[in-house]
Amino acid sequence: MSKGRNGEIYFVTWLRAVAVALILSCHLASWSENRILLIMSQILNVGVPIFFILSGFLFGIGGGQNKNPVQWYIKRIKRIFIPYEIFMVVLLVLHIMTKQEIKVIQWVRTILGIQGFSGVRGAEQTWFITAILICYLVTPGIAYFSDLLCKKTKIIQKVILTLVLFLPALIPFIIGEAASFVTPIVWYFLAYFCGKNWNKIKYAINKSKMIGAMLIIAVMFLLRIIGRFILDGTILYDYVIVVYEHNIVAFCIAVIFIYYFSNKKPTRIVKTVSNISFEIYLYHCMFGVGPIKISDLTRFYSLNCVIIILLSAVIAYIMNKFSDMVLKKI
Repeated sequence: MSKGRNGEIYFVTWLRAVAVALILSCHLASWSENRILLIMSQILNVGVPIFFILSGFLFGIGGGQNKNPVQWYIKRIKRIFIPYEIFMVVLLVLHIMTKQEIKVIQWVRTILGIQGFSGVRGAEQTWFITAILICYLVTPGIAYFSDLLCKKTKIIQKVILTLVLFLPALIPFIIGEAASFVTPIVWYFLAYFCGKNWNKIKYAINKSKMIGAMLIIAVMFLLRIIGRFILDGTILYDYVIVVYEHNIVAFCIAVIFIYYFSNKKPTRIVKTVSNISFEIYLYHCMFGVGPIKISDLTRFYSLNCVIIILLSAVIAYIMNKFSDMVLKKI
């Protein structure tokens, strides 16, 4: 299991780059008028769950959240809010320049990261901020619970983890749409627990488990398609079947990447994409549906996609460097 000079875990770098590529592919497909691509966009929407899993996993490896939670909170808030608020300033300037309607309350909620699904134009994807902040809020508690769970026997661990795994099937029927911001905690916790036990788990990932992960992905996609035709629009489909499909597939993709990329050093472009993945996530929607929409710039859908990808990558790279510069000064 190879690492880079700064403790970089190789498969994480590869997986983070692929996750943001999946998010881009999902949104680009959703901005098309092709029915097949629109359906594919729902299947490709697994990038965000991968980010939740990676976040929980890496914190599980790092540990220490329950030793000094205040310092941990400050560090995480700075890391996520500095690039996020820079993005919001850029988006606000663009809204003013293009004379877009500005709803103050909506903007305030989005700036604070508590917007949920009611973000401003060009920042619709930032519902992720609300969900990840909730995960961060409970991380010290997750760390404490994981420490207790690690001291239990394997049988008790399996029973408790199985019970936890059933929570996403119950929560939507209790709190409805708000489950979108609560159920990620479950997957985040499971990933954290995997990170906590990484030294044991990493040696258990072999070829048979990798093949098993591929088969599970195929089964989950099939169940998703069947569910869509039979139950589309219901709580069972929208908030249970879809959520399980996304997150189980995300875990399976992680298993595949652990098997194939744990000892494969990332290429320079993969490392760069991984480093600027958060900024790519933040900025790409402003070109697709935001104040400078160019998803219909030309008659050619493929060309529009290429332009959006290039612009997103360039501005993400610049803003990533600017964010790092600000972080070093505070």
